[in-house]
Amino acid sequence: MRWFFGSGNRVNHILHGTLLLPVLLIMASCGAEADPDREGSAEGPDSLRTPAEAVEANPEDGPAYMQQALADTRGGRYEEAVANLETAVGIGPSADDEYALFADAIVEILTLMRMDYNSGTEIDPTLFDTVEGSLFEALAYLDTAIGLCPDSAGLYVSRAAVHGFLIEYTPALEDLSTAVELDPGNCIALARRGCVRTEMGFPEEAVADLTSAIELAPDSASYYEYRAYAYQMLGEPEKADADLRTAAELGSGTR
Repeated sequence: MRWFFGSGNRVNHILHGTLLLPVLLIMASCGAEADPDREGSAEGPDSLRTPAEAVEANPEDGPAYMQQALADTRGGRYEEAVANLETAVGIGPSADDEYALFADAIVEILTLMRMDYNSGTEIDPTLFDTVEGSLFEALAYLDTAIGLCPDSAGLYVSRAAVHGFLIEYTPALEDLSTAVELDPGNCIALARRGCVRTEMGFPEEAVADLTSAIELAPDSASYYEYRAYAYQMLGEPEKADADLRTAAELGSGTR
């Protein structure tokens, strides 16, 4: 069972994986999303335009196409989303602060499409080929972003997520460890490192990471669910059941 990054880098795996995963990629409770080094280009006059208006005003505005791709994905317009994603990648980032934004958008689009598909929404499987192929561009974007800002924990968390989608656990673990070194209080980095360690067969280390993440974010039901799986691997079903009960209580608002 894949609990964190996904179940493979082929379409059938992307579609049918069991993991709870990249919901963390769009969580802003703590960690990477709060990184001050990653302020995007949403400030200024252009931020008052919709993505469609920005594209109409400047057909070479790559970030606008990427934002439109996100809007299309959130609205269930998957073919339009993938077409705008391809256009955005073809144009590419035009400013230093856009590399990470492009990469994060690609991951979020794939995550949302997968979540919609797994909830029963009909999506042409060939669309996943295009988005999944863009993960390699996302890696390149993040390599550039890290070169420009090597002390940003959030950038390493983002690159680890891409490695995870590609089932490249060793580089994902290395990036997450770097993120924790740069920002020991980054609960997202700790939780994801715990999940990677579970996938790699190190449940004791996974429990330690997830416990630290829970101490930082005690209201995160997902962290208890991930730790429950690590406890199961350790042969401690009572602790696993307790974590699953806590996760259920948090999820239902009864705790």
